[in-house]
Amino acid sequence: MAVIDIHSHILPGIDDGSRDLETTRKLMEEGARQGVEVFCATPHFYQAQNSISKFLERRDEAYKKTLDMYDKQPLNGKMPNMKVAAEVYYFMGVGETNDIEKLCYTDTRVLLLEMPFAQWDKHVVRDVEKLIERQELKLIIAHIERYYKFQKDKSFWNEVFSMPVYPQLNGEIFEKFMDRLFAFKHIKADEEILLGSDCHNLKNRKPNLEMARGAIEKKFGRKTLEEIDRRGSKLLGIDQ
Repeated sequence: MAVIDIHSHILPGIDDGSRDLETTRKLMEEGARQGVEVFCATPHFYQAQNSISKFLERRDEAYKKTLDMYDKQPLNGKMPNMKVAAEVYYFMGVGETNDIEKLCYTDTRVLLLEMPFAQWDKHVVRDVEKLIERQELKLIIAHIERYYKFQKDKSFWNEVFSMPVYPQLNGEIFEKFMDRLFAFKHIKADEEILLGSDCHNLKNRKPNLEMARGAIEKKFGRKTLEEIDRRGSKLLGIDQ
């Protein structure tokens, strides 16, 4: 069981996250200080801008640069435990896309899916179904708190979350009282919640899991945190 940052933009120069290796190191140093033991690098994948193969070339190059940096100068005396994946932005037909499993977390069939920032509809629901049933993937739905305000018709939201998906909350949701209430509601409902910092930089989108985990422990106790850690570790095949 490990403390996992399941969603971050820490790889250098590949998206709107870390701009260079120095930023990558600082983001990961801060994450480690906050207790993160496994870093999941999940750069944005936009199907309209990239083929899967081209994206993987760029991602793997950025990942290699990161590993080379830590090979020369380890993080707190050791090579950090990392997994790579992608934050796949929803597109029509994603459920039938060949090779979509190549965007899953290292050595898993777990996909991080960013949903539309608009009213969901039957096509969105069907694609989620296809990813689970036809592609046989496990889905993490990225930062669920960011879509809710767009769902005037809640039926499609309810359909998605009636499926075996893992809702992910961003750490920043615990900063404000009303946002915390949304997070606490979903945690209290015994949903399969996971946590991610979604960190991009050291200014306005910083590592934040220390604050988030503290809020959860204060509200629900240590056991709930351990359940989140155990869930993520099992999902990603982490034995630590």
